[in-house]
Amino acid sequence: MERYVDELDIVSAIWILASNDENSTITFEGIRHRLDLPDIYDVRGVVKRHPELFRGGVPETRLETWKQEMLLGKHLPSWIRDTESEELRKARIEALSVEDVFRSQFRAGAKAPRSPMEIIDWGLQHIDRLRKVGIEAREQKVKKWTSLWIPILSSIIALAAVLSGAYVQTRSINTQVELKRYEVTFRTKQESYAAFMKYLFEAFDAASKRDSGLLVMSLDKIETTYFAIEPVIKTNERDEIWQKYQEFAAFCLDLKKKMQDSQITIDEESVKTFTDYRGYFRSKLFEALFVT
Repeated sequence: MERYVDELDIVSAIWILASNDENSTITFEGIRHRLDLPDIYDVRGVVKRHPELFRGGVPETRLETWKQEMLLGKHLPSWIRDTESEELRKARIEALSVEDVFRSQFRAGAKAPRSPMEIIDWGLQHIDRLRKVGIEAREQKVKKWTSLWIPILSSIIALAAVLSGAYVQTRSINTQVELKRYEVTFRTKQESYAAFMKYLFEAFDAASKRDSGLLVMSLDKIETTYFAIEPVIKTNERDEIWQKYQEFAAFCLDLKKKMQDSQITIDEESVKTFTDYRGYFRSKLFEALFVT
């Protein structure tokens, strides 16, 4: 049971990857590679033990289409992309079978979009409930063992009962504290992530409408929101995200200047540039906040 409870940490990571990966088809080897798990770790078994979250395999035609794309250098999983030899990379692609892949139950289609935050949050809460059940079962096992020996070793069990009670109580309190801490931390991350993306759009909209006041206010809100989540982001990712934000701010200011002439309308290139920035922050922030 203890091994099962520890395993749920891996399940949480797999769930987020399967929900948010660009490609809805996930390989078992890719999970092992991305989570830096040992070669002997049974990723396949972990996924199969949670059919409420994951669906094994894909249609043969779908897999073949993906393999052909990979052979052309498209949509390569990191574990294949990092293969040094071209021949070995080709061999690994061709060796893939429907038994080597799985997907989220909520992304069954070939071109299924990333799962919304509500679905991801539901999955994480479901895993937390399983973890709580596992902890309670472990505690019940301890209680049953102590009660069995009470008639035989009453004096020893009396002392053991006190120690066991203290342990169970402490364990329960720690569990509640950890669950509450996780709940509060996740909610803070979720709200900050949503606010950051909202203010990102507001800044672009203000720039395109030549509204200097709203633009400055929106950029200030983006920075304030970023500073709220910066402590939970790794150092190398903080530098990259902050640099990208500086580029976005400069882009908005340049766009506002370009739009000073009321006869000029927003062009497709500016819209595409904004879309690229939004896609970067959506992917990078989500990974930094909810995956790593």
